[in-house]
Amino acid sequence: MNTEIKMRMKYLRNESPFTYFFERLFFILQYLSPTTILFGSRVESQKNLVTSQEKPEFSEYPLKTVKKRARQIEAYVVTWFVMLIVCAFLVTHTRCWLRGVALFLPFFRVFDIIQAAININFFDRLRLGKRKHYVLNVTRTLVLSIWNFFEILFSFAIVYSGMLDKLKNAESVLDAYYFSVITQLTIGYGDIQPMGIVKFLAPLQGVLGLIFALFVLSRFVSFLPGVKAIQEED
Repeated sequence: MNTEIKMRMKYLRNESPFTYFFERLFFILQYLSPTTILFGSRVESQKNLVTSQEKPEFSEYPLKTVKKRARQIEAYVVTWFVMLIVCAFLVTHTRCWLRGVALFLPFFRVFDIIQAAININFFDRLRLGKRKHYVLNVTRTLVLSIWNFFEILFSFAIVYSGMLDKLKNAESVLDAYYFSVITQLTIGYGDIQPMGIVKFLAPLQGVLGLIFALFVLSRFVSFLPGVKAIQEED
């Protein structure tokens, strides 16, 4: 951590201990993610990144490093999707310890997505200081955000499918997936009612889905091209 970042964190700790606490909390949480363990944090990957516009003696190495990490992240996302499909099968077709693993992994994936989203959208800007924030491709970033939104939906659906007895009026696994969709979209028709522990999981999914939807929307708006009016308006 360079002097500028240390001063920024010291100022944050003195002026807003509440914000500082959560920044440190999510700084620690990111190191529980396989992404950080395997590929390093996003801040670490960007700290030496420069562009030819900023530095004439531009070196390709930092850019290649970021490109490599981007490919690794996409492979990681695909791997998780395959794992979630396996979990969806195991949670309804097994009754041994594998079923417990199949219920745990979707929860962990949701945690992984949320901590990454909060770190990237809020706290990485504090850790990067005055450095610019780079993304490999604007469209790619938006697509990954939307994909993560549906991953959260799919993860909760897997959990619900393993708890059909906790969903009143649910008759099949498809009802669990249907319940996950209407819960995350905060529609709530009321035809399927949560019971037991699902009474706590459903509101959690609704809150997380809403927060993540705001992240996706804010990214979409920020990526829209600038608009210039031809005619003056009063």
